[in-house]
Parts: sequence; structure tokens; C-alpha cells
Amino acid sequence: MQRLRLPVGVLLGLFIALSAASAEPLVRHDYAALRLKPKAAQPLLDSFFDHRAGRAAYVVVRVTVGANGKATQAHAVRGFFIPAQALSAEKFAMALVWEPKTIDGTPVESSGEISLRFWLPDVEFVPQAVLDSLKEAARHISARDWPAALARLDRMEANEITSISSYMMVESLRAAVYDGKGDYPQALRHARLALACQMEGATAIPPLMVAQTMIRTMGLERQLGLYSDALKTWDELQKFDSKSATPALAQEAAAVRALVTGDEAISNWLELDDQGVQSMSVFRSTVAVDSGDAGSLDEATLQCWPTDSAPGHSGRYEYELPPKQTAWEIPAATKDCSLTLKGKPGTRLKIIQSGAAAVL
Repeated sequence: MQRLRLPVGVLLGLFIALSAASAEPLVRHDYAALRLKPKAAQPLLDSFFDHRAGRAAYVVVRVTVGANGKATQAHAVRGFFIPAQALSAEKFAMALVWEPKTIDGTPVESSGEISLRFWLPDVEFVPQAVLDSLKEAARHISARDWPAALARLDRMEANEITSISSYMMVESLRAAVYDGKGDYPQALRHARLALACQMEGATAIPPLMVAQTMIRTMGLERQLGLYSDALKTWDELQKFDSKSATPALAQEAAAVRALVTGDEAISNWLELDDQGVQSMSVFRSTVAVDSGDAGSLDEATLQCWPTDSAPGHSGRYEYELPPKQTAWEIPAATKDCSLTLKGKPGTRLKIIQSGAAAVL
């Protein structure tokens, strides 16, 4: 199944004059892996950010939450911010009361990420100087001069970017660079960062650029074997911009859906992120590490929902798999399973899924 690719030259046409996004300073939050107890955030949210900083911020914070629901650690791990804004985001996360993760009804310690976005309307437009720099980086990408493109984007982020809209454009171009270089995990990381910055009505991003970034994300997810994610991105693209959901992309999505529901073996490379963690959806009854540095794995966890044939359980099962094991059988009477691997950051593993199709 050949992956559809974006023409690099399309980037040059996306940088247009942009308008302000909001009339008031605005903080938004998104909780990816942890659930927040109701009413815990709102009294605190705005007070942790200094409106006089003169710079927008997008901060991803990794939080460790104890069984009592109190945060024990919070670290800004990526995003667009200055040190003072990272500290504000960490203090905000530490001040919240969380709903702890449970296993068989018992609260346990867990970790997850939250993303915080702080807009300043007077800096949310994209100045012409920034647009000119983005065009210069895009020209380097068109010429396949990856070092020059990355160097230009690095200089922009260090010296020129003050708005989340500009930051999303920089991350979109970083994704294009790493995609062109063939470093698909890094390309996907930056594409997802770009999309995470986008929120309807709050940024000045051209809709076409958001749609093109979603298309790139879908292609990278398929390339890396993250098929469930690719199908979710396809669904989001259809909702966001039906005109960009072309028949060719619909055919690609149909091929992915046929692959995950069939009975042929599935193989893909998986790379642990900079936190040493990576998750994947499970589509077959057996999952195994075929090659790669399996010795760098420290922990494997399988999460599955029970099917109707497993009565009495409304929550999700979590199985702590034996350490150093490199092949796993999916338990009977379960569905919609995901495997999470932890170990040395950057570890690359070839994963083979075989056997009967798992229940999705």
C-alpha cells in the first residue's frame, strides 16, 4: 500500500496575511491521559499565567499523580514557551486535584500529559517578517536542503516566534523536513505538535495548512503502523475539511481499515519516544518483537476492554506483562487492545502481529 505524499511545493502557497484570533487573553487546556476532577481547574487556570509576558505559550506538561489524586511531579517536556511560562505550567499542574487511575477499582500512581495553551490576541497575528522567514524555510525544503531548513526554523523559534499560530507553522515545516529525510517518528512528533496547537477559533492558522498537516499526519501514522490513529485522523479530517478528504485519501483509509480487520500478518517498526514510552493498537491475537533492541525494554503493559462474554467488568483490564518477554498473547474475551512498551528512549523495534484478527 503506497503512501500518498504531499507535494513539498504546496507549502509556499500557504503563508498568507493572518488576522488576530481573539479579543481577550485566553488559556485553554487539554488532558490527554489523565482525567481532571470537575471544577478543579477553572479557579486556577488564568491566575498562573502572566499576561504581561508579551508572548503566547503552548506547554506540554508530564504529570505524575499519586493514588490520593495529588500530583507528585510535573515537568514541561515540550512545546513553545520561555522558562517562566514552563514554571507557571508546572505550578498549575501541581495545584490541581486529579482523579487517579484505578486498576480493578484500586487507585494507583500514574503518569500522563496535559497541554496548556495561552494566547495573547495582540501577538496572535503572524507578522510579515515571520511569513518571509517561513517562505525561506519552505524554499530550502523544496530544494531538499534539510540542514538549511532546520537551521532557519531553529533561528525562528529562538528569535522570531511570539504566537502559537507562528509556532504551529514552524512545527508543520519541521514535520515536512523530517518526512523528507525519512525520519518518520520525528516527522510524526512535529506534525502532532502542530495539530495540538490548533484550536477552532483561537488561532490564526489557514484552514488549508491545518488540513495538509492532518493529511501528512495520517500518512505518517500509516507508515509507522499506527493504523487506529490513522483512521481517527481520517475521521477528524472529514469533519474539519470535507473538501480535503479526497477520493484518493478515502481509498487509503479503506485500505488501512481492510488491513486491520483482515487475517494477514502485520509488521511495522516502533520507536520509543524521548520519555522511553510508545503505545500501539493490537489487531491480531499474537504480538511479538521480531527484531531490534529488545534488550532495552523494561516494561510492557496490555490494556483491553472486556467483551460481552466477560460479564461483571465495565472498566478496562490492564495486564502487567512479564519483564523481558518479547511475545504476547491477547487474552480471550477482550477487545480494543493496546500495548504500551517502556524502555530506553529511541529504542527501535520491529513488531509482528499474527494470528486471528482481534476484536476491535
